[in-house]
Order: sequence, then structure tokens, then C-alpha cells
Amino acid sequence: MNVGFALVGVLLSVPACADALHIDDGTTVAGTLVSADAQSVEWDRCGVRNTYARSRVRGIEFEPAAPCVPDPARAATLPPKTRLQVRLNVSLDSANEPAGQVISGTMQEPVLDGAQLLIRAGAPVLLRLQIVPDRFGRPATSLQLTSVLRDRRWSVVEPALELADRRDVGPATGESIQVRSSATLVFSSELPTSLNAESP
Repeated sequence: MNVGFALVGVLLSVPACADALHIDDGTTVAGTLVSADAQSVEWDRCGVRNTYARSRVRGIEFEPAAPCVPDPARAATLPPKTRLQVRLNVSLDSANEPAGQVISGTMQEPVLDGAQLLIRAGAPVLLRLQIVPDRFGRPATSLQLTSVLRDRRWSVVEPALELADRRDVGPATGESIQVRSSATLVFSSELPTSLNAESP
């Protein structure tokens, strides 16, 4: 039975069997529907769960059960220059905080890899104050994005993401970082960035 995606919210109460998820680029993924909300569809394939952007899902087809054939394991990686917009939950003045201090924030925009939702809007993130050498080798204060909550588990961001624009947090000298609560900061990296789930 082929079901338009607009009906998914109604069908969540129906026990799912071997289903087919149809993506708007023509891809079909076999598996089982787990849940859906305004942002995403959670999909189980042979015990491996992935989350897809709801806007990219064209429909779901419910079929009789079939043998499960797992896909190869796929690491979650952010391409170079991916920009993460983060809203700070608290104000910050590095002159009053020690190196290593952890600050909480919230993702402002989702991050997609094609149709797959890697990080949802509203996901909690952790930022850390670090002392690192500047381009002249002098110690400078840095604010780095180190962890993000994905699929109810914390993922370590490796390497940690740096501020895309140092001017967002005060003087560009690296001497201090000052930013008000609810301000939005942008983090990015010139390198591919891995999102590695921590052990439960």
C-alpha cells in the first residue's frame, strides 16, 4: 500500500512491517518506520536507525514482512565548511571563566547530508573555552563546539569546530570572548568533521 507522507501522522498508530521509505531524489530505503514529527522521520533498517528530513520524504509504502538485509555501516561526517548556527543559552565573558569551562547552546538550523538529517534544529550542543596558540604563537582564548545531541545520544565533534567569525564574540585580538545570552554564533571547519556517538 503506497501512502502519501501527509498521512504519516495518522498511520503511526498502525503496527509497521517491512516498509519502504521513498526519498524525493528517487532513492528507496527498505526498513521499518519508527516515528515521525514535524522535522524528521526515524527509520530502522535491520537494527540500525537513521533520521531523514521530513521535507525530503515523498512517501512511505507498507508491505508484508521481508528478509532484512543491512546496509554497510556509514559514518556521520560533516563536509568541510559546513556552518552550524548555535544560540547561546547563557551569557559568556571569558575573563570570568576558567579554560575548559563548558557552555551550553542550541542548534538554530538543521544540518542535512542529502536527505538524511544529521543534526536537528533545537538539538543541544556543548561549547568549551580553550587556550590555543594564535597565528603568532601567542596564547589566545578560543570557543569551540565539541559535542552535539543526536538521536538521544551525545556525539563528539572531531575535530572541534571553531568560530567562523571571531568578530562575533568581541575583540579580534584573542584576549577575551564576550557574548550575550541568546546570541547566535556560527561554527565551521575547513576539514571534514566526524560526529562520533559516545558510549551509552
